[in-house]
Amino acid sequence: DLTIVNCKATIADGLLDISDPNKTSTLGGAVTTATAGAMIQAYNGVDLNIWGVEFKNNEVRGNHDSWSGGAILAVGNDGSNVQNVNIAYAAFTENRATAKGGGAIGLIGGVVKVRNTLFKGNTAKHNGAAISVNGTVNLELKDCKFQGNTAENRGGAVSMNSGNPIVSATNCTFTENKTTTAAAQG
Repeated sequence: DLTIVNCKATIADGLLDISDPNKTSTLGGAVTTATAGAMIQAYNGVDLNIWGVEFKNNEVRGNHDSWSGGAILAVGNDGSNVQNVNIAYAAFTENRATAKGGGAIGLIGGVVKVRNTLFKGNTAKHNGAAISVNGTVNLELKDCKFQGNTAENRGGAVSMNSGNPIVSATNCTFTENKTTTAAAQG
């Protein structure tokens, strides 16, 4: 198991940058200081596979219009390079996005499967305290728990923002997730 604890990044600094479209990465890649976003960044059609990892108390900061993810930002291309993200037996606890959204995970395009994963105590300044979904994303959640996550605007647990996202949840529990503004949508 790998635990990533107490990491911080400014909006232009990511900890892991996975960007080779010709390989499947399992928690690997290059360290970057030149791209936007999260603790782990995967883009350009790269497949990202994560098993048995705890992401705790990670934060992405910034004041900008780009989407973010407190622990993971996964960006698929416009359909020409589909990104596959598989997450299983993981935990996302107390991660934060003070930029646009995705307290734990920010998704922009791709096919994403999340299984047997806990999302607890994550926060987002804008949308999607646990997961922010943008663009053409097919997100499948199975046997996941969402507990006590808080977003300022929309999606105390999951927010579907723009594009044509498809989200399905099977055997998932949602407990005490909330938004904090009067005009917010849960």
